Amino acid sequence: CVNGQVAKDAILKELETASILKLRLCRRAPFHITVRKQVGQHLGTSLCYESQSVCLRVKELHDGAAKDYNARVPLAQKIQPQDLIISVNGVMDQPARMIEVVKTNTQLELVLIRPP
Repeated sequence: CVNGQVAKDAILKELETASILKLRLCRRAPFHITVRKQVGQHLGTSLCYESQSVCLRVKELHDGAAKDYNARVPLAQKIQPQDLIISVNGVMDQPARMIEVVKTNTQLELVLIRPP
């Protein structure tokens, strides 16, 4: 958060125009989950990343292994929209590669961070 702004465009505007910056930083604890997909089953998420990003963002949930997983776990362990995936089966800092790992593996060891 910069000067009370949380949206990306508003933060960038504050960084460019404000003479005084008030920053609020929060470090979220990562959590580890294991999602198993049936052969041919999709994870059931819309994932995205920006060109300089080192993680994946969960945009939406659809039918698939993620919803099956969510039906079996407590709320704190559920995959939710806006979650950030920082590792897939040990692959980090390479979002395009992480998506390939999601597509090609039936067991996914995910490390996620939930933004505030």
